[in-house]
Amino acid sequence: MRRVHAPLLRRPAVQAAVLGLFVGAFLLSCAMLPRLEKGLEQSVALPRDSYLQRYYEDVFASLRVGPPVMFVVEGLNVSEASRDVNRTCSVAGCDPDSLLNQVSAAARAPWSSRLATPAASWLDDFLTWASPEIPQCCRAFANGTRCPPPDQPPCAGPLPPEACSECATCFAPGELPGGRPTLAQFQEKLPWFLDSLPSAACAKGGAGAYSDAIQFNASDPTGVAGLGEAGLVAASSFRSNYVVLSRQADFIAALQAVRGLAARLSSALGLRVYPYSVFHIFFEQYLSIAGEALALLGSAGVAIFLICLAATGSPWSATLICLTLCMLLVDIMGFMALTGIQLNAVSLVNLVMSLGIGVEFCAHLVHAFMEERGGSEQRAAAALGDVGAAVLSGITLTKVAGVAVLAFSRTRIFEVYYFRMYAALVVLGAAHGLVFLPVLLAVFGPEELEHWKWKLRCQLRRMQAQRLEARQRIASLMQQQQRRQQLAATAQPTAGPTGSAG
Repeated sequence: MRRVHAPLLRRPAVQAAVLGLFVGAFLLSCAMLPRLEKGLEQSVALPRDSYLQRYYEDVFASLRVGPPVMFVVEGLNVSEASRDVNRTCSVAGCDPDSLLNQVSAAARAPWSSRLATPAASWLDDFLTWASPEIPQCCRAFANGTRCPPPDQPPCAGPLPPEACSECATCFAPGELPGGRPTLAQFQEKLPWFLDSLPSAACAKGGAGAYSDAIQFNASDPTGVAGLGEAGLVAASSFRSNYVVLSRQADFIAALQAVRGLAARLSSALGLRVYPYSVFHIFFEQYLSIAGEALALLGSAGVAIFLICLAATGSPWSATLICLTLCMLLVDIMGFMALTGIQLNAVSLVNLVMSLGIGVEFCAHLVHAFMEERGGSEQRAAAALGDVGAAVLSGITLTKVAGVAVLAFSRTRIFEVYYFRMYAALVVLGAAHGLVFLPVLLAVFGPEELEHWKWKLRCQLRRMQAQRLEARQRIASLMQQQQRRQQLAATAQPTAGPTGSAG
């Protein structure tokens, strides 16, 4: 270090090459940051010889069906005074920009919406089921109870055919105002629809397709939560399907797309709409992981700056350390993007730890630089000669030996997120601490007296605080003494007559 490395870094051409190389790597890593993917592939968390590895390979290669997604509507008002029904449905008479029409339009652009099919609608099927134009669906006996279609029991057996001869359609032509049931008709006929089985005579029965599409409540008179008490369907869902989702980035993009669509629908229609799919809870974290990473790394950087400021006594030296660590962190993230390491909870913890480990490569050199005498180049060379070998052998080589064993792990998560990331941290950290930082100190390092000026200012502030505290204590003692004298003076006249009378 003292005979070869330090003199080499003092050459102007070498210094320019080092600064250009590291700044270029930093800018290239910044350009790679948008390509840093989020997520954690399931196959990475498994041993290499696990049978699930072949399962995931087959799924990614052969699966051609996307997962279902439900658009849940809360508090759907089905009364005549509300327009919620027309704002939601997609049959004749519904609003052109209704919820279901917009979902269908989004499904025609799957490259942006990530939706593959229009939404299946219990509301559309119920309105069709109740329509007088399909007389074999909604039927009633003479006593007002539900009558099934003619090809279902008891109309198709075991009773004789004339047993259902008295069944009539629920509504005569023109009986439904505006083609929509009233609130009372909703309350009576919607439970019938949900109990109706589909068949050849009436394919619109909701017993199979919509058994879990509406929230039920046994305490409600209709059995549908909120319908009998408030005239609202408390919660119901309209099911669509995603396009084929294979990679983690596909799932995250799909979640972002339907969240945006639901927000636009809620704002435009005045309905409370949110999407749900079984995988959403697992990918929720990736919608905010970028902001959380910025907050965690930023707070760690502030803490490192304050600690380095207290250790070196120089704001400029602490700034140079933080600058070097920032470049190291960005270079590691560029390495992640280049090698396919994804941003997730595991890699985020490693990034935060890399800041703390990276301090070891920088702080010793800067502290030795501040204690040396002479010009910036001389002090940088002397500091590198004093602590460079210790940083190389005591920090770099020991960490290389420690993480090398992880390269042979059977589980890829240890090989990818620990061996690769920590190996990159050690190599890049040693390069920044032993090559880039000495050149940075030689060119832009603080002056020799700054360290002692900082200590002198701190000592003067401490002395001023002690002097102020001493003055306040003296003033307090003087006030106490004055109060004692006043009390003694007031007590003296009363003591005289008492003594003479005795």
